[in-house]
Amino acid sequence: FYQRTISEETHLERVTHVNRLEFEANPTVPVTERLSLRLRNRYEHRFDTRLDSQRPRLRQRTGLEFSTGNSRVPRVFVQNEVFFDFIGNDWNQNRFAPIGLGVRIDAGVTLAVYPLLQSVRAEGSWIHNYTLNVDLAIDPFHE
Repeated sequence: FYQRTISEETHLERVTHVNRLEFEANPTVPVTERLSLRLRNRYEHRFDTRLDSQRPRLRQRTGLEFSTGNSRVPRVFVQNEVFFDFIGNDWNQNRFAPIGLGVRIDAGVTLAVYPLLQSVRAEGSWIHNYTLNVDLAIDPFHE
């Protein structure tokens, strides 16, 4: 179960609560000794309190990950994720990372750094946004 609170820029006094119930399967398939196909298949059922609505969607991410053998930069990856909105009955979002680096900061602490092209379909046309993403992962049980 995932919950987040969003403040809208134009109406800061209004706060939106979006709750998500997620079901996810994340298989990894080795292609070679150092190359893997990584999949994430996620069904999300989103509940938006501001709109009093429910918006189910499917997210499917496909990626290739190369294990470098380097202890500081252990992986290089490319990935693409598509979104299917069941209410609109349409593929309405795409996120493409042409290259990414997995960086080991310390035992159990890693960063993933990657440029991202995020494309969203709105009113029949695609809007594109370019970002630089940095994901921090902390594994408190890492030995």
